[in-house]
Amino acid sequence: MYPMVKNALEIKNLVEKFGDFTAVRDISFNVKEGEIFGLLGPNGAGKSTTLNLILTLLTPTSGSINLYGIDIHKEVHRAKKMIGFMTQETVVEQDLTPRQNLEIFGELYHIENIKDKIAESLKDAELTDFADYKAGSMSGGMQRRLALVRSMIQDPKIIILDEPTTGLDVQNRTALWEKIRSLNKKGITVLLTTQYLEEADALCDRIAIIDKGEIKAIGTASELKASVSSGDIVEIVTQSDATGKVASVLEDFGLSPVVKIDIVTAAIEKGEIAKFSDITKELIKENIPILGISMHLPTLDDVFIKLTGTGLRDKAEGKPQIQMRSKK
Repeated sequence: MYPMVKNALEIKNLVEKFGDFTAVRDISFNVKEGEIFGLLGPNGAGKSTTLNLILTLLTPTSGSINLYGIDIHKEVHRAKKMIGFMTQETVVEQDLTPRQNLEIFGELYHIENIKDKIAESLKDAELTDFADYKAGSMSGGMQRRLALVRSMIQDPKIIILDEPTTGLDVQNRTALWEKIRSLNKKGITVLLTTQYLEEADALCDRIAIIDKGEIKAIGTASELKASVSSGDIVEIVTQSDATGKVASVLEDFGLSPVVKIDIVTAAIEKGEIAKFSDITKELIKENIPILGISMHLPTLDDVFIKLTGTGLRDKAEGKPQIQMRSKK
């Protein structure tokens, strides 16, 4: 029996060092039983290291990890039985059929009634009609679905997904989202890492933003967006040599502009929407070249910019840092 706890996973003051490099910096967070919890951050942020610590593949420098009330590094074997795991790099045996792939894992975990379990898994993955075709002949999306149900063959309490949809096209990514939601509806707790803002927004009950090994914020997508602004984000596209002038105008209106190459953004709080019209008039008056101006509700990328000084995709792609300017 598992202890009666509200949190499936409790991480306290976790630190992981590799020589002089600190990959995980004193992070703490809880994953509630039955929720989909996301770790959102760029490559090198500490996401995968954190997961490897939870999977007991690494031993923490300091801190603790409790899974359903047990210390995972003191009861490794028991903890591993509770965890399913899949990454973007998880591969299925190409020369074996989906049925054979599942049979091998069923034997490893000594699953009873393995034939029934395999039939159920194939149905969940929508692979029943492909059960006896070689996995190597299937599409990438089908193989990823097979890998997902294979990671669930032992009926774990929690499944850890490390960037599960990276490399998939939009259609297959969306299909895998539905499979993840389906697992969650069955009571499975899900912890996933992702670089995709829309994935975290669509799937996660709560999100932790991680950067440079530190947790910057935790909350629902709505809570995180509200932390940026209670109103809207004004976005002005200009020439790259005119961003300073645009930023100065926004500062004159009491805003804190963010400059990104040829785009300047700033949060306008609820009740101050009239500023948008006044800003537009002032830009025209100053004869500043404007290629586009619009407003949008805060996004997770706006959150990431506020917390880290750069956009998530920009970090992932190695683009130049964003310049953040304070109110005058």
